[in-house]
Order: sequence, then structure tokens, then C-alpha cells
Amino acid sequence: MAEERLKLLTEYVNASDLSYLVEDKNDGTKDKSYRIKGPFIMCEQRNQNGRIYRKRIVSPEVERYTNTHIKMRKSLGNISHPESCVLKYEDSAILTESLIEDGNNYIGTAMVLDTPYGKILKALMNDNILISCSTRGLGSLLPNGEVNDNFKLIATDCCVDPSASIAVTESLIEQFDWVVDGDSFRQVAVETFQKDLSKNGTRNLENDLRKFITALKNKI
Repeated sequence: MAEERLKLLTEYVNASDLSYLVEDKNDGTKDKSYRIKGPFIMCEQRNQNGRIYRKRIVSPEVERYTNTHIKMRKSLGNISHPESCVLKYEDSAILTESLIEDGNNYIGTAMVLDTPYGKILKALMNDNILISCSTRGLGSLLPNGEVNDNFKLIATDCCVDPSASIAVTESLIEQFDWVVDGDSFRQVAVETFQKDLSKNGTRNLENDLRKFITALKNKI
């Protein structure tokens, strides 16, 4: 069966709709727990990237993500704007704890972690810096801008000012396709890779792929 090529889709939620929850841990220490709550996913309306997520597509995917990631405490998210769908422990800042249906939205709650990036996020929250929510997923688009039924939710991230980097991120990730291989993902820049494959055939397939992913990473 032919591999299905998907694009990395990054969507931003209006920061004014998010709220901060800062509470004492009640464990005898002076430490506080930090959480972010608000609409993480919005369906049935065209977003600022011109995309529409149909609830009939998002709903089963949220259920899958809840079972495979949230309940297993693997629902890690980043701070800033990653151009990858690969999750890394060292880059994590939040842990999404729930995604609850609310009309055409999904209200999420995320705990801010005590990691290096999580501590940065806590400091920003302490100073009342406006934090935005960003979801990462894989999928293809229909001609009218609707996200296809191959949508796969990867993570929910936080960022300080998404508006400045949307154009850069969008133009960058449009150069990439992602191939789903079980629970892992492979990134390929189709046109360049096809040239190498045409020249070398399948003899050096692994080396060609490794060389070109390295070249792509150097451009990011």
C-alpha cells in the first residue's frame, strides 16, 4: 500500500480565551501548581490559517489521544513553535491532563511541568505574560480548506506570541511531508528526495534519506 503523505498542521487559539490556575500544592511546601485552561481545539469554524476542523473527524481523534496519551501521561507539549511532530522529554513544558467536549470546542487543561522550559513558562505566567495555545497535528487538506479524515493529533503546545511566526512556520512546514509509520513519524522533503531516489535508485535509500533529513534540520 502506498505511503500516505501528511502535512504538519499548527493551529493557534485566541490567548484571551485561556486562563491560568495557580494553586498551593498542599504538601507542606511553598511550591505551587500551575495549570492552563481554555479552548484547545475549535471545530466547525474557519480558523486564522483558513482551515476548518469538522467535529466528526476531531471527536474520535480526541478520544484516541485521550486513551493513548492523556491517560498514559504521555501528552507532553512544548513551549514555542516546534516544526516537528516528534515529542522529546527534554523539550517538554506542559502535560495535557484533559480535553473535554464543550459544544464545538474542546476545553483543555494542561499542567505546567517543573522542567527547564516549564520553569520559563511559570515565570512568564507569574509576570502575567499572555500565553497562547497551539495544537500540532498531521493531516491533509481538502480544496476548500477542510482538514481531511486522516487527521492525527500530536500535541498541544504553549507559545508567547504566535502571530509573529505563523507565516514563517507555515511556509517552512509546507516544504515537508510526514509519513506515519506505526506510532512514529518520518519527515521527508518530497522533491529533493525524489531527485536522489531517481539518481541512485534504492541502493542508497537509507543514506540518501539520512543525508537529506540532516540537511533539512540545518535549515531550521
